[in-house]
Amino acid sequence: GRLTVALEVTVTEELRREGIARELVNRIQNIRKSSGFEITDKIKITLSKNPQTDDAVNEYNTYIRNQVLGTSQRRKWYGTELRRFLVVRECSERIIKY
Repeated sequence: GRLTVALEVTVTEELRREGIARELVNRIQNIRKSSGFEITDKIKITLSKNPQTDDAVNEYNTYIRNQVLGTSQRRKWYGTELRRFLVVRECSERIIKY
């Protein structure tokens, strides 16, 4: 027979925040890979403060840290772009800026 599927395509504020958190995890993971981090390396994360992403970072702080093996996360005023943050490898305290 025929099948009809209805999709809800409204992006709620909750979905938007979750999407930002997932995108941030993806970007951090890509930086880890391109910078030669080992899969098991634990990192410290410093994120730029940004009014468009702060709510997502606050709400999904634990999720982000767990996904990227972050031991800590803090935020500073570096700029307003989501892609600007620091990743520090704990074993050598090497800092990589993006």
